[in-house]
Amino acid sequence: MARPSIDFGEHTASIAAAVRARREELGRSRTEFAQQTPKIPPRLLQDLESGRRSRYSRDLCAKLEFKLGWTRGSIERMASGGDPEEVNDLISVVRDESQGTETRRYLLGNEELLQRIYTDLQADTADMPEEEARALVEQALETARVQALLVVHRARRRRMSGNGALH
Repeated sequence: MARPSIDFGEHTASIAAAVRARREELGRSRTEFAQQTPKIPPRLLQDLESGRRSRYSRDLCAKLEFKLGWTRGSIERMASGGDPEEVNDLISVVRDESQGTETRRYLLGNEELLQRIYTDLQADTADMPEEEARALVEQALETARVQALLVVHRARRRRMSGNGALH
């Protein structure tokens, strides 16, 4: 089964320009931006910013929206001729260059939950060697991501089968 994607169509050039301009506004080189969490393949970013391709996975678009500080669905709106929407409940952005991470705090929303998980994990691994602690934090966050995807996929299957009630 093909991964869900977004076709930029006739708006490919304007989306490419908007993504590049926003990345530059954030003060990141293409390589730095691609390697910043959540990571994206540098080649895909280069293809997108140059308008070389017009179809990208929804997963990549969601990562870009997060990294660019745009609300979810902004790129799809742009593919229909609309404008990106900036996240307006952002409280702060903390970059840790040594770790290659960026933590965003939001007034409301799921990102606050992720921040709490990350902070709790850091506190619980404070007495461990740094490499071991980092590996455990990454493993725990990946487990949380996989569990979240399972919840979404189960709900989608229930909805498609006609039983929209969540259990």
